Amino acid sequence: MYIVYTFEPYIGIFIDIYLDDIIIYLDILKEHITHVKTILQILECEKLYLSALKLDFLCFKVKVLRCMVDNEGIQVDPHKVDLLMKWKTPTNCDLLQGFLGAVGYLANDIDHV
Repeated sequence: MYIVYTFEPYIGIFIDIYLDDIIIYLDILKEHITHVKTILQILECEKLYLSALKLDFLCFKVKVLRCMVDNEGIQVDPHKVDLLMKWKTPTNCDLLQGFLGAVGYLANDIDHV
């Protein structure tokens, strides 16, 4: 994947990449801003563009794939759990398969499932 190759020297140091999402992280604001500038310069040099709709700066919690990530670690998105808890009782095989698929998707991230 081109984006991984492009940012390989920084992955695990101050960025992580999930599919086409770049997450820049660091506790020290001044260093964080320097790293953001570095990534923006690389994007510009490589003629890669960002989606304004997906840009978030100075966040303490971010949604990545199906999880919420913050300085305390990774948690399942509470909205997803809430949807499961409010799921109507399946009344046929297709609805049951849909429900079991949703539960299976989140099962590793929810206690007592």
